[in-house]
Amino acid sequence: MFSKEKSIIIFIVALTPLAIASVVWALMGITAEKIDAGVITLGVLTIFCSCYLRIQLPRVNIHLTISDGLIILSMLLYGGEIALLLAVIETIIASVNILRQGVTIKPKTILVNAYFAAVSVFATTKAVGWIFGSTELIRQRNDLTSLVWLVALMALSLFLVNSVLVAIFSSLKRDESVWKVWSDNFFSAVTMYLTGAVVAGITYKALDQVNIFLVAAVVGFFGVVYLTFRHFVDDIKTTIEKAKQAE
Repeated sequence: MFSKEKSIIIFIVALTPLAIASVVWALMGITAEKIDAGVITLGVLTIFCSCYLRIQLPRVNIHLTISDGLIILSMLLYGGEIALLLAVIETIIASVNILRQGVTIKPKTILVNAYFAAVSVFATTKAVGWIFGSTELIRQRNDLTSLVWLVALMALSLFLVNSVLVAIFSSLKRDESVWKVWSDNFFSAVTMYLTGAVVAGITYKALDQVNIFLVAAVVGFFGVVYLTFRHFVDDIKTTIEKAKQAE
């Protein structure tokens, strides 16, 4: 039976080749022509949202942000390679920002978070390719039903891969079963990923139609969802603290 620390190291070592291979795949698929003002703007927006519009789930050191929706949007607009690198960069910068705010986070946790981002986007890109083929062809068809299924698959794949990896890592740190960690945070995580998918899909259609009113509606919709969900999480944290004090 391995110790907790040794089990974590084995998990990280086992995940390293896949994460590195995912990043190399992304770098090899990007050309200078693909990096335009839109990519840079989306990247800055994603990093900003990840750093300053984030919700920490109660009882675990897991943060949810609307950047998940922006990663899905980047996959729709620019492909999996750019989305993967954006996800990795955003994750590292967001983790460093959390550290800068005084929150304890170990370097290996930052590394693992980056690994999770790379592997989840890579797996999602491959799943989309296997099931739908080229996303560019789906975009050119301009078929709403196909777009809905495409975005739903992206959100589901990102959720499954990332949530399972996080559950495994958290279970090793907390000496709890993977199922318990995963199921405890299932509702919160799946809600944010599905909401991100909705925002990504509507934003994509709004940009495709250059409809400023639809873009404004998306911003307003997610703003309400974000504030409501944040209030919900804060209430849970307050309830937990009161329960601890009553013990």
